[in-house]
Amino acid sequence: RDVAVFNAALSACAKQPDGSFRAAQALFDEMRAAGVAYDAYSHAALLEACARHADGSLCHLPRVRTHTLMSCIGSS
Repeated sequence: RDVAVFNAALSACAKQPDGSFRAAQALFDEMRAAGVAYDAYSHAALLEACARHADGSLCHLPRVRTHTLMSCIGSS
């Protein structure tokens, strides 16, 4: 399992009409637990799933904001 495999799965979740954010979040957590370093594509897919979520309420989860901020400043 590598970042490309996880990113493909995250992207597939994000392409669902409802964004399948919970599934994308679970994959992201699994990715981190497996020691796979996330990248900009990982975040783009996670945020796309969040944006497609029906009411957007899940976008305010601290882990999304924290990981996105860390990604923007180049940390992983």
